[in-house]
Amino acid sequence: MRIVKHLKKNNGSTLTLVLFMLFMLSVTAIAVITLTGSELSMSVMSSDRSKALQVAQAGAEKAAQVIDEAVAQAQENARVKSSENVQAMIKDIKDELVTIQNTPFKDILELSDTNEIIILNEKDFKKI
Repeated sequence: MRIVKHLKKNNGSTLTLVLFMLFMLSVTAIAVITLTGSELSMSVMSSDRSKALQVAQAGAEKAAQVIDEAVAQAQENARVKSSENVQAMIKDIKDELVTIQNTPFKDILELSDTNEIIILNEKDFKKI
């Protein structure tokens, strides 16, 4: 009975208190939902950034590999071409030297192997 009397004396303050509490709980729930949504979007953004970095690094490595292969092929082609040029020059010189068999160079120059480099000593160099 006392409770009924006590409730009658409040004259609607309980309703105001309940509505205020409901409002506070609603605001708290909305804040939690918003915070969860922003955390989710930040997590997705971080994941996307990480994936983009990995893709960019893979692309850079692939580009470096392609460039490295192209440079290696160009170097090999240049080596082959220069070797062919040197062999052609040696052949031309050898052909010229064969035509002058009776010259003072006959004893100095070796014509058997075109890959062999001949080092002349000072005496032979003065003869030439």
